[in-house]
Amino acid sequence: MAESHVVSGLVSKRAELAGRLNALQQELLGLNANLQHLDAAIKLFSPEFNLRSIKARQLKPRNRYFMHGEAQRWTLNLLRQAKNPMSSRQITDELMQLKSIPDHKANITQVQKIVIAMLHRLEQRKTVEQTDGEGAVTYWQVA
Repeated sequence: MAESHVVSGLVSKRAELAGRLNALQQELLGLNANLQHLDAAIKLFSPEFNLRSIKARQLKPRNRYFMHGEAQRWTLNLLRQAKNPMSSRQITDELMQLKSIPDHKANITQVQKIVIAMLHRLEQRKTVEQTDGEGAVTYWQVA
């Protein structure tokens, strides 16, 4: 019985996982019921509509570091205050420092992807513009 604390820990973990599984199954049942109600409503208004033609929409994972629009506001503030154009990596480093995000490789990669995608959206709106830098580095500034 020397391992009873191990067994009790495993039992506790199993109970936790079983509880999560039950909650997810209940949510799944609710979603399935909602889907059936929507299908019935669609058929009520358009009986000939082919429900199989509706493709499931991919859910994007939420960004855990920035609220909606926060990274964009902070980036534009950084670019406005900068004396010189900034690279996406410089912007990434500044944002990570401002938000106190640990500088692990995975975090840097994720934040930099966010920054680059945002800069390209802002460039399409003509809010920021690219300037050529040394080598393959692109610098950004407010348009």
